[in-house]
Amino acid sequence: MITANHPYFKSRSKGQAILELAIFGSILILLLGVLLAYGVKYGYQQQMMQFAFRKALQSAMDNDGSPYASSYLAVRDRHIPVPTDPFARGSVDTFSAAASITRSNKLDQTADKLEELSETPYDMEQDSKQVYNYTSMGFRNETGTVAELKGSERRYEEVYGQGSAWRINAAGEPLVWKTGEEVSKVKDGKAENPFTRLLTDLFRYLNRVHPEPDKNPDKEQFIIRVIDACEGNIFDYESAVRQCRLIVDETACEDSCTRGGSDDCGEVCKQYIIWPWYCDNPVQGANGEWVFPALKNVLFDKTRFRALGVQADQKQTLRTDDRLDKTEDSSSITNIDHYNANDNVTTEKKIYYLPDGEGYRPRKTQDVKTEMPYGRTKPRTWQTPW
Repeated sequence: MITANHPYFKSRSKGQAILELAIFGSILILLLGVLLAYGVKYGYQQQMMQFAFRKALQSAMDNDGSPYASSYLAVRDRHIPVPTDPFARGSVDTFSAAASITRSNKLDQTADKLEELSETPYDMEQDSKQVYNYTSMGFRNETGTVAELKGSERRYEEVYGQGSAWRINAAGEPLVWKTGEEVSKVKDGKAENPFTRLLTDLFRYLNRVHPEPDKNPDKEQFIIRVIDACEGNIFDYESAVRQCRLIVDETACEDSCTRGGSDDCGEVCKQYIIWPWYCDNPVQGANGEWVFPALKNVLFDKTRFRALGVQADQKQTLRTDDRLDKTEDSSSITNIDHYNANDNVTTEKKIYYLPDGEGYRPRKTQDVKTEMPYGRTKPRTWQTPW
């Protein structure tokens, strides 16, 4: 009679235990490797965030103490181990992080000089060997007659944001406005004393020159300076579409103005406003959506959307040489794996941006090539006895 203590059943139990250990043990080792790879990626991403913040802070502090808004974008390639790779080659992943710092004692004021506008360095390689500077906004001067633009500041602020539009004189100096009327010029960031202004007006009145009879004040030059987030080298497509809709569609402008709590939105959105280049020749579809051809020409390749900035698709080049030597004799089989990767992995990236200038200009491409050490060259040997 065969019982449970029979050697046959004992050998089967041992074989089953070894098989279970091989199956579930390999799964556990794989899960452990995945967790380790995820931890390495998370650690690299945290390092990139801290690096970008420190660089942005350093950039803001290096500006001689003057008001400044600084942004910084860092991109790095890192070698990540892959537990499923039998040759332990792993992969090269790209990590990026951005940070912004505003260091100013005039946060309630808007920039009126180019150096006060935000600029973003794109740091693309180890040790900051390749840094490209791009602006994220710019100035635009809207020139018209007094009859066209006087009183239209509210419409400009509704589109571009509070405090983003003001009148300037022909020399580019800002003017302080109250209820649409000029009250004083700004000197060194401060308005003139009202008493001084009164004496100046009295002097001008006593020494006035009678205007020519045919001179029409409504035809005099009127200039409004605008801070436009879509006039930089790199801007957001959705922000540009929103601004264009508020410009070309009075209904959209009134809806946005009403949500802001204003009571005179109908009058504000009827004021004259000059269209920027990226809003030219708009087309409204049957579903009511607006299409702006100038934006499509800049941001679309045929049917594919291409946002400005660092592109997600990239090209990596790695050359490998793998040779396996196998030797058999009467006692064993010896295998020697000569896996040799070249010294560096070359990664090619692209940055899409708009060049400096005014009006429509074609998009340009900045090619970036980075290299990092990779691979192993030490032979690996294993021997199996017969």
